[in-house]
Amino acid sequence: MKDEKAIGGFFEYELISHISRGQDALLFNSGRSALAYLLRSYEIDFIQIPYYTCDVVLEPLRSLGIEYDFYSLTQELLPDIGSGEIDIDRPILINNYYGILDESLKTLPLKKAVIDNSQAMYSELNGGYGSFNSYRKFMGVPDGGEAKLGGPVKAILDYSEYPRYRCARNLDYLFGRLESGPEEYYDDFKGADKILEFSEIKRVSEVTLRSLDSVDQDRIVHQRIENFRLLEEGLERINQVPLASISNRQVPMAYPLLIEKGSSLRQKLIQERIFVPKFWPNQEILPKKGSYEEHLTENLLPLPIDQRYSELEMSRILKTIEALGY
Repeated sequence: MKDEKAIGGFFEYELISHISRGQDALLFNSGRSALAYLLRSYEIDFIQIPYYTCDVVLEPLRSLGIEYDFYSLTQELLPDIGSGEIDIDRPILINNYYGILDESLKTLPLKKAVIDNSQAMYSELNGGYGSFNSYRKFMGVPDGGEAKLGGPVKAILDYSEYPRYRCARNLDYLFGRLESGPEEYYDDFKGADKILEFSEIKRVSEVTLRSLDSVDQDRIVHQRIENFRLLEEGLERINQVPLASISNRQVPMAYPLLIEKGSSLRQKLIQERIFVPKFWPNQEILPKKGSYEEHLTENLLPLPIDQRYSELEMSRILKTIEALGY
């Protein structure tokens, strides 16, 4: 299958047209840094977080001495308010999984919520304690994430005092993928990812700032929505996640396909050069044995639907899954 075009995986360097950023957004070097800024701004000393989330969120909690507890999800990927695990009167981190939950999350009490829009870069959904996102999950840039404030802050932090992130030494994987497949530069990608993960809070790099001014926002939005709908039409019959139809204002990160033995299908797709990540690998936040979160971790496949691909690649994904007996 070496001759087949690779679908999915990390982004190559991307320069196209233009993107506009909201004037209320503060630009940092990562979603983690943006989260840390919000936690400090609202002087949060305790927060509830989902079992099904990235371990990276723990780092700012620990470095700031913030206590935390976990909560479970419903089958719709929403906080299980009725479980008794959640105190709606205390701060809570709520994930906008896969960028498809805007309308559903609006029905929840968000007064003391921080909204994790890492998988929903274009979402305008905000909580009382703000929201944050991550650029690198949506386009080929070396760093970047936004923090948006919600209600009045408790601590006034001077954004301009944070140093700017420098990324020139970590660009090989972005340019490398322009010239060859993702396999050759995967280790470089992971190395750059690790450096960014443990970076202190910094403002977004100059490289990313200039890149953002050249990315075609309309194309990203249109292509992701179109690709998502193509996969939804073909996979709705086997998908265990009950998905509501997305609007033209919701821009998904991936198509979440949940099936029994999804981990086996993931490996088969990778052999066909359709790269499907696991959310999240090497977890420190371990879901409860036999829980829905454990099922999500092992068997949910975030299928690539990003702007690099069109109906041709979506058709290949669907045909491959069908040929594998699903």
